[in-house]
Amino acid sequence: MRVLTIDDHGMFRHGLRLTLQQQFTDIEVLEAATIEQGMALVAQAAPIDLALIDLFLVGEDGVDAIQRLRTLSPETPTAALTASEDVGDVARVMAAGAMGYIKKSFGPDVLKNVIQLILSGERFYPVVPVEPLAAGGVRAETAEGSRVPTADGSVQLTPRQKEILQGLVNGRSNKEIARDLNIIEGTVKAHIRNMMGKLRVRNRTQLALMATRLGFIDEEGRWRN
Repeated sequence: MRVLTIDDHGMFRHGLRLTLQQQFTDIEVLEAATIEQGMALVAQAAPIDLALIDLFLVGEDGVDAIQRLRTLSPETPTAALTASEDVGDVARVMAAGAMGYIKKSFGPDVLKNVIQLILSGERFYPVVPVEPLAAGGVRAETAEGSRVPTADGSVQLTPRQKEILQGLVNGRSNKEIARDLNIIEGTVKAHIRNMMGKLRVRNRTQLALMATRLGFIDEEGRWRN
């Protein structure tokens, strides 16, 4: 697997490379400090399996890097690296077409699981903007709690997330859900974290209650079609 990292902090790039090498076997990490360096590496070392891009590069915008990379190499999934929880930043990254929004505070195991989700074709956004971007990339000025998720399509869950949510509502532990679905427990945890972001809840209990209250799950603990 070949991963490109674009970050203007050399110490962070070094630490990220070591973490990735510890978490994945047979991995090549390419490092760039600027967008131009990153685009040059994409052109020289294609194919790139994943690009991890700092959202706040000195003098540059990580969203611009995401957009340019997707134009240069559409098949390469991208994810933003950031410490920001600002919903406006999340919305910009989503609008740019990135597959993920990775917090720099994530531990090695969480980072590995999130990357595995992205490489499997799923998106990961632990913080979800309440309102979509308006014209010009500006988020609509609406109070964060003013819109409540519903089961009518305003909250989109993947088939795997639905299976995990059903298990959670039925009282299954992460380990039991993982065994039932033949996946690793860390993947279950990453999906649950993602769903908590989508439904704006803080823990597993709130997630289960929200799923039931919004009509995702019926009285017998089965997913509503």
